[in-house]
Amino acid sequence: MTQTRINRPEDIDRINTFYARLKDFDNHTLVDAYNTEKRVVGVHAQTLYLIAMNEAFLDRFGKSPVSINEEQQVSISGPIYYIDHLQTFDWFNKN
Repeated sequence: MTQTRINRPEDIDRINTFYARLKDFDNHTLVDAYNTEKRVVGVHAQTLYLIAMNEAFLDRFGKSPVSINEEQQVSISGPIYYIDHLQTFDWFNKN
């Protein structure tokens, strides 16, 4: 499922708050936090959290399991795992 972002005045502050918390996570905790998001359920707060998570992953790893397309639709790509010796993550069941 995807969720389309609908802009609200307070969104930037909420995204920044989520991001501030996520950037303090270590790599394992960030991956675990992502893996708790089993699916996109259509709640606005989850969409903002996933946008912040996307930024945290891009800043840390240069890639993200969260996708945001040109229509501002947010989706997740399934479970991931952390690879210690490479300091990156990969997807389970990558097709």
